[in-house]
Amino acid sequence: MKTDDSHSWFIIVKTILAKYNLPSALHLLDSQIQKLKWKTMVNKEVSKYWKHFIEGHCKLYPSLKYLNSQYIPGKTHVLVNLSASNSMQEAKRIPVKLRIATGSYILMADRTRHSKNKGLLATCPLCQTSDETLEHFLLLCPALSNQRKSILSNIQLLHEKLSIQFKHNGSEVDLIQVIIDSSTIGLLEPSCDNSILMDIEFQSRRLCFLLHTSRSRILNDIDRT
Repeated sequence: MKTDDSHSWFIIVKTILAKYNLPSALHLLDSQIQKLKWKTMVNKEVSKYWKHFIEGHCKLYPSLKYLNSQYIPGKTHVLVNLSASNSMQEAKRIPVKLRIATGSYILMADRTRHSKNKGLLATCPLCQTSDETLEHFLLLCPALSNQRKSILSNIQLLHEKLSIQFKHNGSEVDLIQVIIDSSTIGLLEPSCDNSILMDIEFQSRRLCFLLHTSRSRILNDIDRT
């Protein structure tokens, strides 16, 4: 009799069936489930497993606090959904937006928190007026105000069209939430216009990418001086 730590094909099949809460191999042999019914059952249970796994694990990572972790099997998340027009340019913007959404876009406040160098400061290297947090980078840094102004206004106007108020009367955190992941608006108001949500996502990608490229350019200029 093979043990559960065996690498035999039978134990592997047994483990997979148990993992996805599917009937045992012996039960399948006895019941002779029809192919279509079996495929439907497998798709349902596998999707259920990964939905619970992804949504549960996302809650464990503070860096994902702005990300809508509601997983819908078979549906592309708005963060990586490409519009038909100008898709090449959109594809270039997505990686920056994903890094911001997943907390892997490193600003000085993050670098200071994780660095062993006690002398490293969290001060924004662009304006030297405040700590370079995500809120500062996206909404407040005066060195990026020209790049931010028009796009941020477009995002706010689009949001007003949905007639949905921010949960905390338009605080910075809520605006950041909308910029980083517009699908959270759909969770608050499922009947909202999806085309407007996509417009918000388009504008927020532009904003994040422009701020990123402008920040990189200014930092390069500082390094050269």
